[in-house]
Amino acid sequence: MKLIDIDRIHYLESHVFYIKEFDSSVVVMDNRMQIHRYDMRFAIEYKPLGDTVITFKQISPELEPIKEKILNKIKIMDQDGKFMNE
Repeated sequence: MKLIDIDRIHYLESHVFYIKEFDSSVVVMDNRMQIHRYDMRFAIEYKPLGDTVITFKQISPELEPIKEKILNKIKIMDQDGKFMNE
C-alpha cells in the first residue's frame, strides 16, 4: 500500500491550547493500483521543550501497515506550517 496524500484536514476545537486535534482523510493506493480514502483523527501536542508528539486518536485498520509513513508525512506537513493557520 502506498501513501498518496493526507487531505480534508479539519481542526477540532480543544480546551487545551498546546494540543491540536484534526479530522482528516488519507488517500492510499493498494497493490492493484486502486485508490482508497480512509478517515483518520490525530492530535499534535506541542511541548515547550523538545519535539512535538503526534498521536492517532482514530485510524482505520487498513492503514496499520503504513502508520509510520503517515506519521512521517504529518511531521513534514507540520514542519512546513500546514497546521499553523488552523
